[in-house]
Amino acid sequence: MGSTIKNIKLGVLALFTLGFAILFFNSTFFKAEASINGAPTARTGAPGEQTCTDCHNAGTNTGVFNVVAPSGYVPGQTYTIQVQHATTDTTRRAWGFELIPLTSGNAMAGTVANLNTNTRVRVSGTKSYVTQTSAGTFSGQTLSAGWSFSWTAPATNVGNVTLYAAGLQADDSGDESGDQTYVRSVVIPPITTASLVEISGRVLTPEGRGLTNARVTITGPNGVRRTTLTTRFGSFRLVDVEVGSSYVIDVSSRRFHFDSRVVQVMDNMTDIDFIGQYWNIRQ
Repeated sequence: MGSTIKNIKLGVLALFTLGFAILFFNSTFFKAEASINGAPTARTGAPGEQTCTDCHNAGTNTGVFNVVAPSGYVPGQTYTIQVQHATTDTTRRAWGFELIPLTSGNAMAGTVANLNTNTRVRVSGTKSYVTQTSAGTFSGQTLSAGWSFSWTAPATNVGNVTLYAAGLQADDSGDESGDQTYVRSVVIPPITTASLVEISGRVLTPEGRGLTNARVTITGPNGVRRTTLTTRFGSFRLVDVEVGSSYVIDVSSRRFHFDSRVVQVMDNMTDIDFIGQYWNIRQ
């Protein structure tokens, strides 16, 4: 009887130990998987949120972490946001980030979407976070890393929108003690009126001479096109261009080929120059 009870106790202890080991292994695995294929949600440094230091060392920052965003937003317009890492420390060999756009009331501001396989969107409640994928860690890459994704501004004017972002420059060793965590925030104010600006520049031959009567066409996000011709010196002006959108500018000529330009218009733009190529050289 005593040996039976003892065996039962040993069996229960063994099962408990095995269960704890499985639980520990799974939690460690999923935590590592979350870090490799994107940060857990709510790690942007926004009000009430943590940063990468929840899992990684804060480190001594030797590099730069930056968010490139428009200087203002027009409600409902879509913009390309860039997140960038740079450093001269060649021990940084893996990269990460997480970003969220929020209103001053800490609510989700607009929507975010992927442009390629280097980012993913993670949803938690009413909030959506952009972070890197496993491919987007750029494992083994040194000196810099960057990601691009789209942000569609709120449909109405919600006041200032703040992009909160946390970044990680890791040594790719599997030991978090050598990592570096960065925090960044960028405020994007609303553009309350549809301001109109001017775009100007020159169209030049391969030799640098002004090209007369070249056709310059600007295409807006709604597909509407406007055209003007260059002067005898190759100059052109496109007036009454609405700010807050990206436009495609094309130049056409019988003698020369010109590459299209995509510009994001937030203010007057000058020196938008085009230099032609001979058709036979391009072919």
